[in-house]
Amino acid sequence: MAVIRQVVRDLNIDCTIESVPTVRDHLGLALSSRNSRLSPEQLAEAPSIYSQLLELAEVSRYADSTSDSLKATFVSRIQESTSGVVEYIEVIDTKTLLSTSHVTTGCTICVAVWFGDVRLIDNVSV
Repeated sequence: MAVIRQVVRDLNIDCTIESVPTVRDHLGLALSSRNSRLSPEQLAEAPSIYSQLLELAEVSRYADSTSDSLKATFVSRIQESTSGVVEYIEVIDTKTLLSTSHVTTGCTICVAVWFGDVRLIDNVSV
C-alpha cells in the first residue's frame, strides 16, 4: 500500500486510496489462489506464519525488540513447527519502506515462506 501511495504522490494523481484488511481463512491464512497448490499437510501448517507474526508484533509493542532478534525468533519457530522454509523476514518503516533495526509502532513485519514450491507472503503492522 505504501508503494501505491508514493506513486500517487509522485505522479500527482488525483484519487483516493482505500486500504482494506487482508482477507483470511478461519485459521488466519491469507487467502490466495496459491493456497490450492498446498498439500493438506502444508495447508495445515501455513497458518502458523500469521500466528507467529501476530505474536511477535504483540511482544514488540510491549518490549524493546531488535529486528535481528525478531527475525531469528520467527525463523526458528517456523523451522521447528512446520516444513516451511523462510525466504526472508524484514522489519520496515511502514511509511518509508526502509528497513529498521528496532521494532516500534509504525513498523511492518514482512515475510515470505516457501512450502514446497509454493511461496506464501504475509505481513503485520506493529
